Amino acid sequence: MVMSVVVSGGEIGFSAPRSGRVWGPMYEIFGWKPALTVKDASSDHKGDDISVEAIAQSNPKWIFVLDRDAAISSAKNAKPAKDVIENSQALKNISAVKEGRVVYAPNDTYTNESIQTYIELFGNLAKTLSK
Repeated sequence: MVMSVVVSGGEIGFSAPRSGRVWGPMYEIFGWKPALTVKDASSDHKGDDISVEAIAQSNPKWIFVLDRDAAISSAKNAKPAKDVIENSQALKNISAVKEGRVVYAPNDTYTNESIQTYIELFGNLAKTLSK
């Protein structure tokens, strides 16, 4: 069971399975099963509102993260997705976080969908999935 999220402004947004440009298509490509389904989920660029408690309750084995701030925020205003995920008290005991199964898209993925970005993205996936 997997979950994909978008972190923006220190908030975690739900990235709907099979929706969006980055993680959405991966559900079908890899046969991923979503850990959570959100009614009326959208393809909003910041993800859909979801509580960290809902994420924790779904206890995904894997979390796939798109860090929006890394691509569009100034260094002083950015809240790195890795910090948001790892410092969340609600998420600290879920399988994905405890076992290091959180995959982060390259920092510029939100604004750059070049072939090089996807090569790096798939490299990150391969490295993490092989653990």
